[in-house]
Amino acid sequence: MVSRETKDIAISWAVLSIAFALALSGFNLLGIIALGFLPNFLTFIIMLPISFFVLGTSFILHELGHRNVARHFNYHAEFRKWDFGLKLALGAAALVGAIFNPKSHF
Repeated sequence: MVSRETKDIAISWAVLSIAFALALSGFNLLGIIALGFLPNFLTFIIMLPISFFVLGTSFILHELGHRNVARHFNYHAEFRKWDFGLKLALGAAALVGAIFNPKSHF
């Protein structure tokens, strides 16, 4: 059975990876209006695995670092996703290509 923390990290990782790929590729509403669908979509397909790899290493290690430091000082800590922040990040990236990185809650 997978813990809630593992599920929350996996969901946050996936949503933020998609948001970063959308923003960096220009595959958003403004980019499609300016340049068209196909060029931005192809760039998005290229950026998606790159975003998953970069966020897989940086985001996950960063959040686990917070948890381990807190546990080192005998505090209870675990990662919890912030649903509204993830929706805001994905929405901002899909509409205008802005990257909003929501903080996690311990």
